[in-house]
Amino acid sequence: MTRWDEILTLPVQNPTILEFSAADITWSMVEGWKDSMDRLALIPFSRVGDFVRGESNSKECPTRFHVEARRRRSPTMTCKPKVDGILEYILYWCSFGPDDYRMGGAVRPSRSSYGKRKTPAGRPNTKRGCVCHFIVKRLIAEPSLALVIYNHNKHIDKKGT
Repeated sequence: MTRWDEILTLPVQNPTILEFSAADITWSMVEGWKDSMDRLALIPFSRVGDFVRGESNSKECPTRFHVEARRRRSPTMTCKPKVDGILEYILYWCSFGPDDYRMGGAVRPSRSSYGKRKTPAGRPNTKRGCVCHFIVKRLIAEPSLALVIYNHNKHIDKKGT
């Protein structure tokens, strides 16, 4: 069975509670990119906001998730839609990452090209290089569903601390 056949046969999970987190979902392991296994779940696209709020209010590690990257494709396309085509791609990242503003921390090259500001950031140590993030994809094949890929769910930096 190919990857997309396996993904499209996953059960759609719609927890009855208002805000739900990763702990309330049964995750499926599907072969991913570079021979790794992806943690996947299908939820209704209308419940993505509830999932983000639930993850942000997690008891183990309360944090906020912000949109780090977003790509949208118009629903009216001139080309033939592909099975693995994506209408929308949203990358949610923990508010403590991905850059590390601590002494000796790593800042992505795209962020270091900005000029120095007169006033430094109000909370310079809030970015600690946390690798916790998840991806939400709205598929062309099922626009009412969201594919959630959550491979980095631990709130740690690249060194593991």
